[in-house]
Amino acid sequence: MAYGYAVAFGTLYSLLTALASWLLFFVVTFRWENQSPADARGDDWLAPLAVVMFVSAVVVFVGVMTVRVWLVAPAFALGAVVLVPALRYALVDWSDHADGQLIGAALGIGVCGLLAAVLTARAGREPGTQSDRL
Repeated sequence: MAYGYAVAFGTLYSLLTALASWLLFFVVTFRWENQSPADARGDDWLAPLAVVMFVSAVVVFVGVMTVRVWLVAPAFALGAVVLVPALRYALVDWSDHADGQLIGAALGIGVCGLLAAVLTARAGREPGTQSDRL
């Protein structure tokens, strides 16, 4: 039973994180109209963070599907660490009125990832589930 919930939360976390990383990558690499080259290059440091977020989402998905806690936990932690500067950038530099929505979305995605990690660990202890145990 825990495996089914882990798959659901892991899939939701992975899809939402992949979408957020794609949007972040698009926003920081798109050259906006009337934007100076210096301003355009000022956001480029976030592009590698978006790639790391995407890769961590894929690793979490693979780890949940194969019931590998040793994959899910570090990938989720890496995604959470990378989210902090990206969220700070979004709240300080871009957001004028949607701060609560951004924080709520980030917390919702984070809770899905945390539940996926915990339920994957629990699924690994269920009888009949093949997994690498920590």
